[in-house]
Amino acid sequence: MTKSKNIFVCSSCGHSSSKWQGKCFQCGAFNSFIEEVNVSSSSPTKANIPDGSIKKIADVGNNLTRASLGIKELNDLLAGGYVPGQVILLAGEPGIGKSTLLLQVANLTNSHYVCGEESPQQVATRAMRMGVSAENITLLDTRDVDSILSYLQNTSVKAQQNPLLIVDSIQSVSSSHIKSTAGSISQVQYCASKLSEAAKKLGVAMVFVGQVTKSGYIAGPKLLEHIVDTVVSFEGDRAGDVRILRVQKNRFGPSGGLELFEMSSGGLVVLNDYTERLIARHSDDSPGSVLSVVVEGVRPLLVEVQALNKRSVFPNPRHVVNGVSPKRVEMLLAVIERRLGINTGNYDIYVNISGGINVHDTALDLPIVLAVVSVVKNKPLPAGVVAFGEVGLMGELRKATSNDKRKEEAEKRGCKLVIDSDFGSDLPSIVNKLKLGASNRKEG
Repeated sequence: MTKSKNIFVCSSCGHSSSKWQGKCFQCGAFNSFIEEVNVSSSSPTKANIPDGSIKKIADVGNNLTRASLGIKELNDLLAGGYVPGQVILLAGEPGIGKSTLLLQVANLTNSHYVCGEESPQQVATRAMRMGVSAENITLLDTRDVDSILSYLQNTSVKAQQNPLLIVDSIQSVSSSHIKSTAGSISQVQYCASKLSEAAKKLGVAMVFVGQVTKSGYIAGPKLLEHIVDTVVSFEGDRAGDVRILRVQKNRFGPSGGLELFEMSSGGLVVLNDYTERLIARHSDDSPGSVLSVVVEGVRPLLVEVQALNKRSVFPNPRHVVNGVSPKRVEMLLAVIERRLGINTGNYDIYVNISGGINVHDTALDLPIVLAVVSVVKNKPLPAGVVAFGEVGLMGELRKATSNDKRKEEAEKRGCKLVIDSDFGSDLPSIVNKLKLGASNRKEG
């Protein structure tokens, strides 16, 4: 006999409570509790351990076979391709191009496409517009997770080599066993768990499409990211055509990898000459612009750090930051004022990474400092300069990771002068060598 009762679940972390709370004491989120129906059994049954479920590591082995996604750059992101039974979460804002990318992948693999948010006619129309033949794609016009699981037991699916199931999207799938609407926390958690369990048992790789909220977080419970093996974020400005794929988590390889793509009429294509899009064309006489090389995963990437200042009309100056951590920039502004003696407290400071990408590399510390000092002193850096290095609170400069790889990329892109820990050990020495301590022009 089963009985049901209403509970309140935090949409951020999945924590449950018997009553509504304004703040989740588990994760600290405000107004995140949503009412759900919880169905439980009054007489739990005793479970036995299935035969063959207890094994030694030596008996299991460690040979992972990988299958190709058909696109070299995607294979590189996943450390050589996908593993049978692997569950991937592809997250991004609506309209960013997730379905377009997966339709390209599905055409190059033995794929089964669950039409959750669109009808089969809409998917077919997109395929025709992209010029995709779609001979290898089987469309499933269902949103019921039990129907999907039953389909995976089909002998034709088992007979295929390295089949791939694409669920677009996981928020649209539901189960009749859960008494709540599709997209609710209980439904997303239950359906993702059931599909993931089937993936491991049947050896079918799966890709879940996940939406992103206005705050930039993956919609649904945080537990969703723990259920899957790999989390890939799809970033970019919908008004532009540059897209960024970034691996945030990967149980079958390294995380942090990044690849650049361009949205075209035929779908997504690899953006090989990215410098044309990420680096603005400007005069060498423009202060506040510094080139740097960041390493996302294993790939070095040339980016441009831009800074701008203006006299503040407010008692508390504004600091507007795009592409890097605002707290990191606040710390660097304190280092500039204390260790270099340059006053930034009278200015509104703006820091931006051109191209609209988000960077988490601490080697951007030095170019941010140089860009701010350059614009405050109204004095540009020499032409062909590239800088990278982590700055400490004492003003010391630490050597960046993968330093040689960064230098190779800078030389490849035509940079002439590298400013790193070999150029100077601390900020005062570097600023003096670059003659940024004083300016012949009026400060900005």
